[in-house]
Amino acid sequence: MNLEIWKIGTNVASIINEWQEEVFPFLKNFSFVIINDSKDKYLFKYNDPNAGAKQYIATWSWSKLRQNIISLIALGVLEVVDFNKNNYISDYRMILDGNVEFRTNLYFAEIPNDELVKNYLLSKEMTDQFDDYLESAKNSELNTNTDYDSNEEEAKISFFKSFRDIVFYNSFFICLLKEIHNLSMKKFAKLIDIEKETDANKFYKYFNNIINYNNLSIEEKEKIEELAIKFSFGSREKFNRLTNSSTKMNRKTKSDDDEHKYQSVLELEDKIVNESKQKNKPMKSEIKTFGELMHNIKNNGLTFKIPIYQRDYKWNKKMIEKLFDDILKATNCEKGNEIHYMGTLLVNRPNKQEIDHNILKIVDGQQRLTSLIIILKSLYDEALDRDIVPDPFLKDLLSNKNHENLIEKRFLRVTNNPDEEAFKELLAGKDVKNPHSLIWENFWYIKDKKINSEILSDQELFDLTEFLLTKVIFTITVDSSNNEFEIFENMNTKKVELETIELIKNIIMMNIEDEILEAGHEANINSIFNSKILENFKNNKKLDSAQINNFIAAFVNYYQYYLEENDEIYKNIQNVSNNKDELYTVFKEIILKEIGKFKNKKNEKMTNEQYIELINFLNKHIILFRSVTDKKIYQNQDNSTYVLSDILINLEKRSIYTPLLMFLVQKHINNDGELINHNELRKKIFVIENYENRFQVILYRGQSLTQTMKKIFEKLIGNSNVTAEFLKKQFNSSEIMGKLTTPSNEEFITNLKLKIYDKTFKNLLRRINFWISNDFSLDIDSNYEWFKISEGTREHIVPQTLTEEWKKMLMKGLNTNDESVVIQKHNELLETIGNELLINGSPNSKAQNKIFQEKNKSYKTDPNIKDYYQYKGFKNNNLELMDLSKKDEFNFKDIKERTEQIVKILLEIYSI
Repeated sequence: MNLEIWKIGTNVASIINEWQEEVFPFLKNFSFVIINDSKDKYLFKYNDPNAGAKQYIATWSWSKLRQNIISLIALGVLEVVDFNKNNYISDYRMILDGNVEFRTNLYFAEIPNDELVKNYLLSKEMTDQFDDYLESAKNSELNTNTDYDSNEEEAKISFFKSFRDIVFYNSFFICLLKEIHNLSMKKFAKLIDIEKETDANKFYKYFNNIINYNNLSIEEKEKIEELAIKFSFGSREKFNRLTNSSTKMNRKTKSDDDEHKYQSVLELEDKIVNESKQKNKPMKSEIKTFGELMHNIKNNGLTFKIPIYQRDYKWNKKMIEKLFDDILKATNCEKGNEIHYMGTLLVNRPNKQEIDHNILKIVDGQQRLTSLIIILKSLYDEALDRDIVPDPFLKDLLSNKNHENLIEKRFLRVTNNPDEEAFKELLAGKDVKNPHSLIWENFWYIKDKKINSEILSDQELFDLTEFLLTKVIFTITVDSSNNEFEIFENMNTKKVELETIELIKNIIMMNIEDEILEAGHEANINSIFNSKILENFKNNKKLDSAQINNFIAAFVNYYQYYLEENDEIYKNIQNVSNNKDELYTVFKEIILKEIGKFKNKKNEKMTNEQYIELINFLNKHIILFRSVTDKKIYQNQDNSTYVLSDILINLEKRSIYTPLLMFLVQKHINNDGELINHNELRKKIFVIENYENRFQVILYRGQSLTQTMKKIFEKLIGNSNVTAEFLKKQFNSSEIMGKLTTPSNEEFITNLKLKIYDKTFKNLLRRINFWISNDFSLDIDSNYEWFKISEGTREHIVPQTLTEEWKKMLMKGLNTNDESVVIQKHNELLETIGNELLINGSPNSKAQNKIFQEKNKSYKTDPNIKDYYQYKGFKNNNLELMDLSKKDEFNFKDIKERTEQIVKILLEIYSI
């Protein structure tokens, strides 16, 4: 469970006190609105029945105002008097337009602050809202085809989020639970995923002293605790797990004469041994039960090893549930001699004298074997919870001696790996540090949802345990060759297809000297791969497979830069399609070529130093790839490609340009990794934006553009002096473009006056805003700080749905009483660029279908739009743009005039 927390920076209790001492004496319980007068100056306007219109002036930063509003509303100090429930706050600056009314809680001056907060949170109104929100969020997340109205659920969630800040409540409740359960700072830091205890303590201090927990009645304490746990964790069970709270108090107690007190009646080890001696097993070949494998671990020193090239544990709840249900079904079969077949367990044990023959490397089957161990552990723990004395065989396998047990000791995984840590935690009963691991999630799911005492009786638990160990079987295949890597690469493990990154890792690992891998360096090798390769492809701590495949596609085409035309790989790159498997095949050839540079007569495989050199080579290109494709990178002011971010965002998700961008950027990076001559580079990359937007405006689609980019890239790498003019020449070359015609100015103008699709519209409006604000130039200083480039939403000035007021105004502009003429003109001009604004969303949701005068009030007060040239207009020589702030009406004539103005500006920017 990922707990999103708010590192506010100010103690919330002090916020309440400041409001009480400084603001409330003026506002009292009057309704008020907030207006942004100027930077760091906000007017709280209200009507005093005795003194008329008045205002309180708050000289606060926006950050402080936002913290006040979020905190005070969430805790019931402020109330929302009037708010359109069809909208929700996507940006808190919406409160600054004067259309949201607030009022201080009626009882604020009469009772202590902590009592007011407590009464508010436990009030029926709020408990109902909490329940509605949590239920709606659950239903929305499940997205099942139940009878509930999904739109209604989303509305509930949106309204709750508007003024009941989710992140604030998470933060407040988690700090309250720390106090209630007296959690150590170490445990608290782990719970909120903060590395340093000092930082966790600092965060805790922001939210403490809001409620004096000791002053609550027992009933109130229970209600507050229940609310906090339910909101932040969903259930007490999850909270207990994440905090390692003891569950012994929930264990049942059995008397010694209970027939299910002692599991030893099963005589599991004897049954496992007898089962292994049976001659007429239901299947021939080398068959082993799961119990026999565990028996060999216990008695014969058998050790399974998960090699470095193996994937992490990937089975999800559905997969382990299917396995469990199949085993349970076979257990309950009336025939009594049913089995459950797990498929082949392929292990590698090379014929080398120096290698321990008791160590079997699992090539195929680790997902299934790990899942069976998870099920076995859940059965064992459930027996303990029921006060059942485990069978001696299970006790020997799973009981802890010096914080480890036999399975943990004999089931080796690569160290410094989250799976290895979670596996150890599970088997050895250590503190849970990796609660989000699939190993833990699957264990909890089986234990809570599949085998608890309400589902399985004691006898059924015994039967299932016995069946798992004596009737669940594998076919064991032992490979004695030295080509385990090749076997792994050429197969897919049952139910979990190999991912590209796992195949890449396998290629590299199979070319490292065996002595290095066998000498215990696996952890370090794995750590280098993870930090230099994997971490670059993680999004919210999860591996982004699509991003990996995008990198491979870009890198394969970019690698031509290093090759001669007669190279076999060069020819393969020319012929490769945009197919994942084909691209991977060429990528593999590239990796092997790079590895081949290290090889000599004495050295067939890489040394540790050579491995690091190869990883650094890949890392360098991954960083280059991300610097031109990942917004988190190029919009970071500390990154060298920040100076290109206004162009790169306009080429976002256009992967056909990525090899070209990588090449151009690399040419401008010096030996110190610094970007040089950035304005010259900007001119080159802007050529790509110019032609991309021209193609998109005329709605060009087709495969030939991909082939065209390949041809342009070939021309670039063959030229020692690539300039912006040289690039333009390629885009205008009939030899390069083939059947594809570069849009002329006339085509560009014609299509700019027609409907423009969203992404292209955003690109064009962003470019206009930047170009004008940068004094009509593309050149920038290296320390230039431009406006934050936002995603933005599309705002129709004349709305999509016309109200009667709009129809009257538009008929007046057309000098007609015929409504059908307005409808026809509306359909024609609605999506044209003269009727559009690019905004951050707040006025869009606020303005909606209101008449223009009302919309303009929202526009004028919103800092995300009022200062942009697309709204306030400009006039410069022969170029101008309408100033919308000065208009009282906006009609079809204005749309056409504004469209002509924007087209003229765009022609100036995108000249060819």
